[in-house]
Amino acid sequence: MFTCLLLFTLAFLFRYSEYLNYKQLEGPLLFTSTIGAGSDQDSQTKCAQDFVLSKHTTTTYITHPDYLIMCPYMGYVIEKFGFVKGLEFLMYSTMIMGALVAVVPFILLSYLHKRFSIGGLFASLVLIVNQLLIYDSSGRFMIYPLSSLFFTFMYIFFFLALYQKKLTWLIGLGITAGINGLNKPFFLFNDIPLLALFSIIYLVSDFKRKKIFPFFNIKVSL
Repeated sequence: MFTCLLLFTLAFLFRYSEYLNYKQLEGPLLFTSTIGAGSDQDSQTKCAQDFVLSKHTTTTYITHPDYLIMCPYMGYVIEKFGFVKGLEFLMYSTMIMGALVAVVPFILLSYLHKRFSIGGLFASLVLIVNQLLIYDSSGRFMIYPLSSLFFTFMYIFFFLALYQKKLTWLIGLGITAGINGLNKPFFLFNDIPLLALFSIIYLVSDFKRKKIFPFFNIKVSL
């Protein structure tokens, strides 16, 4: 527990430090600084405003491939906390999402192996210091932290379904893959091969365990 908390705190501080020093970086600044400039962040904020002002009846977010989940999420936050406080909440939520994504490999591998995972610790440290992930989850974008979070849930169910072979985890894998695809359709190029890979790995592991080929019984002499 202490290691998880330490990793999460470290990941959050890395992202918060980039947030404080955003003026020193190239590229887009905080998405609040581009309101009115016609940027992606500006369009996302306008979509969220329309969602609130229309009492959730607008269909703008349905017609844009990347807004289906992000726009209602931003709209509900702005509706709950107000415009300025809502944007501040969204910025900090990107940092929390990024920190959670970085900690998951250590938690998942330690849980599956029932012991402290050195490999999981190394993987989490790599994600903590990865500059692209830090940049994406430090208050500048909303779609990428959400996409990373949904994909993280997807591979959690992927490994749980493989190791524990429970229908619950398999259903969870399908649901999270669907949500990830709806959140950002471009990620379907990742999701579909990953689901195909799951089927192959499962069949191979089942063949090794039962010494039978799927759908055909064969005798294996040892």
